[in-house]
Amino acid sequence: MRRSCSALRRIPLPAGEGSVERNRTVVQFRIVNIRAVKLQLTSKAGENLFTGYGSGYVVVNEHRYHHSLIVTPQQVIEDRLAANFDQLTASHFEFLLELKPQIVLLGTGSALRFPPPALTRCLTTARIGVEMMDTSAACRTYNVLAAEGRKVAAAILIG
Repeated sequence: MRRSCSALRRIPLPAGEGSVERNRTVVQFRIVNIRAVKLQLTSKAGENLFTGYGSGYVVVNEHRYHHSLIVTPQQVIEDRLAANFDQLTASHFEFLLELKPQIVLLGTGSALRFPPPALTRCLTTARIGVEMMDTSAACRTYNVLAAEGRKVAAAILIG
């Protein structure tokens, strides 16, 4: 019988090393000193990061945008992306190809949606990663990748 991790978490474990048997299940463990760590996301001066997002907007470097945009660590492009998901065309992805990113994050709004593969084919043919996710996840993922120094482009659909 397989037990879920949540069931195992309820078993009280003594400090140190050893094993505990409960309901004919033996759990081996080693408890180490665990400290809480707070991570602070930083970037190089002048690089773009998402500093906020919400329903109908994103914030890049403390500047609020209420329309679709493309964000790279070096630039914010406001006029080259479809206003909403249904208006996406292959030319939007061809423009992203010109930016020469390693990976493109497509923030599809409040819900995850997948465009037809024909639209993203130019990127995948060029061996550029393409990830679709909701806008909030795209903003968070972009920040991590940009902080790592990756060549990332976030195409964020607001409408």
